Amino acid sequence: MSSSTAPSVTLQFSLSDDPRTRLPEWYKDVCKASSTLLSHLDEAGGLFLVCTDATWHSFPGVLTNAADVLANGNPPDYRARPDFPRPAAHAANAIAAVLSLYKQALDAHVSYTVAKAALTAALLASIGSDNETYLEATMHPVPVYSLSPRQIVDAMFIKHGQTTGPDLQKLRDPLLKLLPALAELETHMNLFMLASIKLTASGHGENPYRYFEMFLESVKGFPVLRQQLPGFFTMYPTVNQQNVTVLFAFLRPLITHMMAESSSSPFSGAATAPPKTAPNRRQKQRKTPKGRKHDWNTWTNSGQPAFPPHFAGSFQQAQTPPAFLGQDREAAYVAELQRCYALMATPAAPEHVFAAAQNTWNQNGSSVFSRPRRFYCGLHGWNNSHDSPQCRVMMADEETYPASLRVATTHLGTGGNPKVGPPVSFNRPISTIFIHAFSAIL
Repeated sequence: MSSSTAPSVTLQFSLSDDPRTRLPEWYKDVCKASSTLLSHLDEAGGLFLVCTDATWHSFPGVLTNAADVLANGNPPDYRARPDFPRPAAHAANAIAAVLSLYKQALDAHVSYTVAKAALTAALLASIGSDNETYLEATMHPVPVYSLSPRQIVDAMFIKHGQTTGPDLQKLRDPLLKLLPALAELETHMNLFMLASIKLTASGHGENPYRYFEMFLESVKGFPVLRQQLPGFFTMYPTVNQQNVTVLFAFLRPLITHMMAESSSSPFSGAATAPPKTAPNRRQKQRKTPKGRKHDWNTWTNSGQPAFPPHFAGSFQQAQTPPAFLGQDREAAYVAELQRCYALMATPAAPEHVFAAAQNTWNQNGSSVFSRPRRFYCGLHGWNNSHDSPQCRVMMADEETYPASLRVATTHLGTGGNPKVGPPVSFNRPISTIFIHAFSAIL
């Protein structure tokens, strides 16, 4: 890369929306992007331009006396962040070696300056307009475009680094997520470990044993996994030995074995199927659709139209003689069909039925047939609740139901509904009465 070429810096995360929740991911993205810059000048790349002191101290090689710290407990000694200032001017008669060193220092300074400017521009674009206004107010009179990348990052941590209740809940949510499938156990363990690290870093983490309990709760739906735990508890019987780090190291070699031993599909959404509930047969009973209107000129005793359209149409289609009939039988076939159709479509048939039924009831000593129920409604027939003038349905729709029907006191001669409501008492079953009535007609 030429020392004068501006590097490309692209950040995937933004602090424009929900900055408190996105701050950790945004900071991680910033450190990743900066580490790809200036790699020819420092092994940490441009990380030193943006990272916090804690991040810089944890980078490999920054601790210069790691052996002494571990062996003797000496205080840590960290390498200072590199700096590439502009080199001092050389003498006019400087030798070649001095000129070469000057050129190297100048190239490093130019690369450092260009990378710093590119990071500043990318950071300002990623924090959003509200955070940029915050920088203008807090850094005044220094213009925001002259701020260093480290100043911008530190300002974002000062403003959004304090965890609130909702932020803490979002950090805990991944720890409460249940294992979706046994085949995803490896991914589930990695995500759980990462979520526990983030929660601990926020200063509101749980103790190691509590993380251990939370993980066991997240895999409780898989019996084959819990069957491996007795061996774990035998190896690590005390509470201070039981943590997710030790448990994950114990479970990883057993994943293939558990998938082979699982009785359920390892790729299913759950290891144990929920119990099936017995069907409620009462809910399956058919109900009469509401808002259904009938043609009140064609009532039967069940309240349905006497001749449905498809039934009448079938007779009209049947009037065409079949092809296998001879010419001498076609006229007789059509005449017989027409006679049957006219007989079934006769509107006076219900009156004959009830007249015959009246004779049958009177012969058997029953009460007078003229009022089989206390009330009569032209729409609902003989019933035990209301007469035609009190019918709410007809009162609400006078255009559909004529006046003759709204004042009818019987079905005879009015075209009203002839059906009889649920019986109160009978001396003889209604089915037998109608058998005799139809026998009288035939």
